[in-house]
Amino acid sequence: MRLDMPAFLLYIQSRYVRSRGHDMRTHLSKWGHSLAVRIPRALAEQIGVKEGSPIEIIAGSDSIVLSKPGYTLDGLLAEVRPGNLHGETDTGRPVGREEW
Repeated sequence: MRLDMPAFLLYIQSRYVRSRGHDMRTHLSKWGHSLAVRIPRALAEQIGVKEGSPIEIIAGSDSIVLSKPGYTLDGLLAEVRPGNLHGETDTGRPVGREEW
């Protein structure tokens, strides 16, 4: 099999699977009473997740999408430090009937 684009050889559940970019095919595994998908290390590193990372699961009519959650207020506030705080920003005089 010849591929026109670079391919990566990934080890998934005792099988080698060729991948073009992000496309990949694997099999579901049983995990207790649930099903699980193994994410290869190379792909996990590429998107910046590791064991214990929060993941959003979005179910479509015939698809399941796993993604890293967006920003949360708690996460953003955890990054506030004295060095990255700034004072008030003057936006000019009130216009209209604002009350300050």
